[in-house]
Amino acid sequence: MEQPSQVRRVFLLRHGEAEHNVSDEDVPDAPLTARGRGQANAWRDRMEEYDFEVVLLSPLTRAIQTACYAFQEEEDVPLVVVRSARELWWEDVANQPGPLESVYKRLEQLPRGHEVQALEAALSTKDAGTEAESIRHFRTVLAKRPEKTIAVVTHWGVINALCRQSADNCEMMECLCDGKGDLTFVRKHVSPFWGCSDGAPHIACSIG
Repeated sequence: MEQPSQVRRVFLLRHGEAEHNVSDEDVPDAPLTARGRGQANAWRDRMEEYDFEVVLLSPLTRAIQTACYAFQEEEDVPLVVVRSARELWWEDVANQPGPLESVYKRLEQLPRGHEVQALEAALSTKDAGTEAESIRHFRTVLAKRPEKTIAVVTHWGVINALCRQSADNCEMMECLCDGKGDLTFVRKHVSPFWGCSDGAPHIACSIG
């Protein structure tokens, strides 16, 4: 039986709206749109309510941007890039990390961009053999983290694979995490950016 001390909370935050979400084209390592930046910024005054101890983030630009905007006021919370948090559908150029030099240039323009950790290691590490193996690897990452409350800035496919939920842009899924890194969905937290009726955001889900 799982001991209470081993149960931790993991919050899966999907990135804000990115250029490939609104374009008919597959945009390489798609960055956030202006609306996506607004969605991420809307979280900045809310994150302190959750007492996060660490933020794990995908190496894709849209996730890095979302993390830097959403957690810009949480200066004591580390931002750590984990390659296996990247989106699935690896063949799509929108889901392939950009060159290290171009990512660093984007970081220079972001709040807390200079604080992002483990980026070079994440971009130089080879992917797991398959997307399913990548998800298993990320569960192992979660299992080994010592923190009790973890934020993960990631993507629709990863969130769906981890907790079987469909997240709109900048929605956050609260889950319980056991000692094996398996997640149990608890509740959805809608981005403060959206006006809601009966808890439902007025936006259609777009994968990625």
